[in-house]
Amino acid sequence: MPPKDFPVTKYLLVNASDFFKAALAQEWVEGQTRTVKLPDDDAESFSGYSLPSAFKMFILGDKLLDIAFKDAMTDAVLAVMLKQRGGNTYMSPKRFAISLLYKKETPGHMRDLIVHRWACVNNWQDIITTEWSPGFLLDFCNVLAAEQPQESTLEAAIRCAFHEHTPGNENCYRTKR
Repeated sequence: MPPKDFPVTKYLLVNASDFFKAALAQEWVEGQTRTVKLPDDDAESFSGYSLPSAFKMFILGDKLLDIAFKDAMTDAVLAVMLKQRGGNTYMSPKRFAISLLYKKETPGHMRDLIVHRWACVNNWQDIITTEWSPGFLLDFCNVLAAEQPQESTLEAAIRCAFHEHTPGNENCYRTKR
């Protein structure tokens, strides 16, 4: 069977694995090409590192009441959302992933993150249609009716606006490493 490329967000890999943290360092060819060849492993093994899987893992963390895990998954989703492609910001998640989140997850910080990100987009009227999740559209309209966010999604995320932990940096999983 020929090898298969399987795109995975670097942020998810290096934060979850010391192997990938080392392999994707800039001093290695893999870090420069952003390609790690694992001929003995199948691509499906990495499905847990995809955006829909990150949503599913967030939902599992919610069921297990694991706030630090949920916050880590929120940051992983944020990393994908802020990704640049060819100098342009890649708008993510798309309609399918948002629908998955809205079907399975109650209102909360992950939804707030998604809505905030899309509300910060200047040309949202060219992208968002009535085919999107009704719950998302309602949340989105409520945010826009209040006023388009002045703070960037990254700025809000840095101050843990989309995290579920008790307020205070000392309660964030990022500082407990």
